[in-house]
Amino acid sequence: MKIGSVKITRVEEYRGPAFMPRDLLPDWSAEAVAPDLNWLEPRYLDRGTGRLVMSCHSWLVETEHHKILIDTCTGNHKQRPGGAPLFDMLDTPYMDRFASTGVRPEEIDYVLCTHLHADHVGWNTRLSNGRWVPTFPNAKYLMSKTDYDALSAEGGGSFAAWGSLLYKTASFRL
Repeated sequence: MKIGSVKITRVEEYRGPAFMPRDLLPDWSAEAVAPDLNWLEPRYLDRGTGRLVMSCHSWLVETEHHKILIDTCTGNHKQRPGGAPLFDMLDTPYMDRFASTGVRPEEIDYVLCTHLHADHVGWNTRLSNGRWVPTFPNAKYLMSKTDYDALSAEGGGSFAAWGSLLYKTASFRL
């Protein structure tokens, strides 16, 4: 998509059945949505599993001066036990899809993390020769100070997967 001189590209990691409706929408009622199934299925509701269809994707924004990546999905080879089994130890072609944009990871100027859930920061790092390294090594990482402070204080969650590495190896701004 183009808006003026700005080019915006969606880079998908995953699209498919994810959560049971009641897990996200406690008041969910099959009877209430029955009249809308003609447009809900199959794009938003998977009839076979009864699960909501989810898309996990990034937005690549290319301006005249900068290349900005908004959210970096879940990431491959990361343990996400407990509350996120859907995202545990993924092996997706995300980086191939990213490459199809024609932009190289080192060309990204900014990575904007809208929030720090595991499915929004996973490709901030990638596994290379047995080590976690920044996926977008020249980028400045922008995130909410509130999210950063909360996760770094916990020392777990998304921060454990990438926070301390970025703090040591990449430039970021709160």
